[in-house]
Amino acid sequence: MNASQPLYGGGTFDAFVLKLSADSTLLWSTYWGGAGEDAATSVSVDESGMVTVTGFTSGGFPVWDAYQSTYGGGSSDAFIVKYDASGSPAWSTYLGGAGSDAGRAIAADTGGNMMITGSTASPDFPMLSPHQAILGGGNDAFVVKCSADGDLFWSTFYGGSDLESGDDGVSDVNGNVVFGGTTKSVDFPVFNAHQPGNAGGDDAFVVKLHPCAATVSILAQPADTTVCGGNPVSFVASASGTPAPIVQWMLSTDNGRNWQRIPGATNQVLTFNASLDQNGYLYRALITNPCAAVRSREALLLVAARLRRPAAGAAAAVPGFHRAVHRFGGTRLEYAMAGQYGWRRNLDRSRGRERQHTAGHRDTGQTRFPVPRAVLECVRQQRDRWSTSRCQRASGDRE
Repeated sequence: MNASQPLYGGGTFDAFVLKLSADSTLLWSTYWGGAGEDAATSVSVDESGMVTVTGFTSGGFPVWDAYQSTYGGGSSDAFIVKYDASGSPAWSTYLGGAGSDAGRAIAADTGGNMMITGSTASPDFPMLSPHQAILGGGNDAFVVKCSADGDLFWSTFYGGSDLESGDDGVSDVNGNVVFGGTTKSVDFPVFNAHQPGNAGGDDAFVVKLHPCAATVSILAQPADTTVCGGNPVSFVASASGTPAPIVQWMLSTDNGRNWQRIPGATNQVLTFNASLDQNGYLYRALITNPCAAVRSREALLLVAARLRRPAAGAAAAVPGFHRAVHRFGGTRLEYAMAGQYGWRRNLDRSRGRERQHTAGHRDTGQTRFPVPRAVLECVRQQRDRWSTSRCQRASGDRE
């Protein structure tokens, strides 16, 4: 009912989520899963009515605006998915590495931030400002604190040389994280312990982690940028905070639906040479320390095509260039040419569409297509640059 995923995703089983009113009236219900095995194990509702779910999946899981957009591997990954009060998904993400990972419990605090705990056998489980950075044994408990938008504040292993699982947890009004589970380890990390040693077999454990009060403030935001193909482009994001914040650049190739971390892009300045296939990509910086996580604004990259010179000998086969007439009315470019014209490609990325205009037209006329003003300026610049090269134009042609 009012489902964000109305159909079964496939595999052995899907997770499901439903919401009932106080008098048990069904408000909404939905599948949430893909071609693998998907199970929800815990749910939390914050003060604004947002619903967050964790569990495990064996892949093919639907992700949206994800912190981790690809399956980590192994037999399962943990997942987190968040819905608004009406059941529409706000974001969904994998959380896991090459081993077996499962979310067991989730809880929201008064600010909408979330604590997630579970079990992991992945040495490469996503770690950020960890209390314990290395997997202790076959299975460790994991604990993650993330923002209402799904960005990690911190994540950590917690365990000894044997087997652990985090099975439940809360985040109290003061921001403390309290979680518990089971351990077989005789070297389980303890501190201020009521019982400092393992009594044999499976023991329960309880851990309390204190919050920090510092924040992160963004000082510089990345700006929308237009370049021509092959030229360098730079985005800048900086922030202040204590402890010193970490920058991680993110990329979206699908108009902001999903985001992926750019490997190694952890400096305040992101610089690369733009290519045509990057036209319309979005970039943003995720800036974190153990106390806070903030996102920069999303910056749009527009990449305009360069004009292509005619091939050697082309002037003898076809007429040369005539004057191109540009009228900058609104967001339309008009051009009129006689003979073959040398636009290799012009891109229109508005609303995710791409249009391609190829060379080879031999008649006189006008062609219209919508293109952002910033791209027009760059195309015009490249047109002028090509015109001054005077390559392969028939004698008598005028610019």
